[in-house]
Amino acid sequence: MAQACTVCSHPSSFEINEALVLAQKPYRVIARQYSLHHDAVRRHRQHIPDLLVRASRDMRHFERESLVERLEEITTETRAILRETREGDEPDNHLALKAIQRLEKQLELEAEILDILKRQPTVNVLIAPELERALADALYPFPKVHEVVVEAIEKARVEIDA
Repeated sequence: MAQACTVCSHPSSFEINEALVLAQKPYRVIARQYSLHHDAVRRHRQHIPDLLVRASRDMRHFERESLVERLEEITTETRAILRETREGDEPDNHLALKAIQRLEKQLELEAEILDILKRQPTVNVLIAPELERALADALYPFPKVHEVVVEAIEKARVEIDA
């Protein structure tokens, strides 16, 4: 006979569900807070009502949309400042450039919020000339491979110098 879930029958089960789904607290923290075993909390995860899980997703969606709305307000204000600096009696190029920089950052942030832009590092690998020569020398016995590698190195060097 299966045992009843100690979390489901706990007097604070609703708060425990919220801690799991909305606050996404670690199992051990929740277990300690409600005098439960962390394995019981982990197993209980599959008992959480589907409605609560959907509510969590909806809340994240709402938060993202709210961020976009606030960003749009700031962007509108920044554009107004930019317009004023250009159309005023004495155009202020310094302030206009600052407003343009701010707009660029805001567009980047909005793209991030909308998951359009993923910040990933760019890795550039430069090979020292000595290493290039050693690589070419090592491949000399293999003429076709040697030729392809030397051409690739030359092409990369041209792109770097450009």
